[in-house]
Amino acid sequence: MATIPHISLDAPRAQIVKDLRQASLSSGFFQLVDLGAHVPREIILQMFEQTRLFFDLPQEEKEKVTKQSHLVGGYEGWRFYDLNKTGDGGKLDNKAEDDEGGWNEGFAIAPEQRAARDDMDSLVVGVVGVNGLLWSRGYGRLKANDSADTSVPNEHSIYRVASVSKLFATLETFILRDRGHLHWDDPVTRFYPNFTHGAHGWHQRLLGSASEDQEPITLRHLASHMSGIGRDYPPENLDSWPDMDVPMGLLSPSGAYPQKDEIFKAISEYPLVSPPNTFPVYSNTGFSLLGWCITVADQQQSGTEISYADLIKRDIFEPLGMNGSSFLLTKDKYANMALPQIPDEAEYDMTEAHNSAGGQFSSVSDLAKTVQVLLNPRHFRALLSSYSIREWFRPLHIFPDRLTQAGLVWEILETEDTRGRTQHYYSKSGNLQYYHSEVSINRELGFGVIVLMAGVYADASWFSKRMINTFQPAFEGLLAHQTVKRYAGTWKSEGENEIVVQVKAGVLWITKAVINGFDMLKVYTGNIPAALWSTGRLDEFRIAIGRAALNLDPSMGCLPYWVTFDPFNSRDAPVDLILFENQDENWVLRYPSVGIAFKRV
Repeated sequence: MATIPHISLDAPRAQIVKDLRQASLSSGFFQLVDLGAHVPREIILQMFEQTRLFFDLPQEEKEKVTKQSHLVGGYEGWRFYDLNKTGDGGKLDNKAEDDEGGWNEGFAIAPEQRAARDDMDSLVVGVVGVNGLLWSRGYGRLKANDSADTSVPNEHSIYRVASVSKLFATLETFILRDRGHLHWDDPVTRFYPNFTHGAHGWHQRLLGSASEDQEPITLRHLASHMSGIGRDYPPENLDSWPDMDVPMGLLSPSGAYPQKDEIFKAISEYPLVSPPNTFPVYSNTGFSLLGWCITVADQQQSGTEISYADLIKRDIFEPLGMNGSSFLLTKDKYANMALPQIPDEAEYDMTEAHNSAGGQFSSVSDLAKTVQVLLNPRHFRALLSSYSIREWFRPLHIFPDRLTQAGLVWEILETEDTRGRTQHYYSKSGNLQYYHSEVSINRELGFGVIVLMAGVYADASWFSKRMINTFQPAFEGLLAHQTVKRYAGTWKSEGENEIVVQVKAGVLWITKAVINGFDMLKVYTGNIPAALWSTGRLDEFRIAIGRAALNLDPSMGCLPYWVTFDPFNSRDAPVDLILFENQDENWVLRYPSVGIAFKRV
């Protein structure tokens, strides 16, 4: 399979021009690397804005500059490009599917065409940054059940978000934890003293024996799917299995949902899938239980009874201005409600018993406000402490596939950036029968993507992955540009004192460090560059010195570096501490342990 050409702006100008021409005449796509180090952030943003203005024009305006056969440029709209078939004069293969109904393996980015297929009714996508919703687009028909209604959905259109509701149950738990109303390691029995679970395994149950030993199930277990509680309790018993079609993995499509007493009884009777803390077992029931517990926690503090829906409205929806979010479809929201061709699910009341697991309605605009405060804990509407944000965005279980991890509600996916470095996307997806959703957040690069869909087609990740592939390089470039502007350069002070800081392959490096004529890299690192590790505080870093004998051993990874941080102090400061300060619009690098301030030259 062919790949998209990577063009480095570090190359000579003539080579860049040649590579751009070749890529434009062949595949039609290319990726600029080192963009942020060469092009000011303002220019990049202006380019995005001008592009947005053009594509927001009415279709008839865009078609005035339709591509002519004898010209290279011009408007063409979305098409499918198979890079395996573009070598012969740039010919295009517009076939959208292969013979088995799947997508070609060539590069394809066509949300408009994908959304127009019969298995999709509507789609809204959005990209979010630290300053809020940056871009969104709607496709299909808002009211797919009404052939006379041709309105297109937008960022304010309301969808059922299914299991994305679980993200808000977790967020509310953190909010109450920050207020001191509960702890993540509180057992369920703190809130429901009579709670019990089947402590025995299935082998014991089927043999008619049981165990009375009760290992605690905590709020952390519930939010991370590590409680061992099965997917949906009480489970349906279908004795005609496997000679039948069974809807797998969906909440009851009939809208008849079991209530608390039934669920508590089933948890007490059925064995856990696995003992707590063994491995994640996806559990709608576990998140229902989490919602009940945090509601009780609030009631214990306030002395006032409150529903889960009102709790989320009070602590999240109202503070963030999420006016399109709720747990019931009311008359005032009907005009903005996205309806699939079969619209029954829009009317379901999942009840207090299941709202925390999957009962929420929301829009791209509303979800963007939540993503924004998770990206930026210093936002004036921030709901959580920085401490909680750091705790939340961490994996709790690593699967052996080297691709996925699980966290507190998160379905964590690994991917690579343009430098081959690992990037983690903290995601939550949701699926009902006709509503599908996904939210993915990359805190390191400072952006997230949102997908809301209606229809039979259920793979929201198809769009998420393509949006990430499209937008991630731009955020990489912006981060690189800001990092270079703030920290990179040659820093000197009086005497034989010089530190050189460079950004290479997406990493901040010290490539030269001479202090009072003493070559520190030669002595301490084996004469190899030393990475600067952010402490999580702005403009504060530690030098990853490591151990010279181990630094070049690839089997050791990061181990030599993190075990050697903070070795000792000099002048009452750690010897591996580097600080950057803005003094009167001029940046200064301070090395406190040697008592020297460096200026950039």
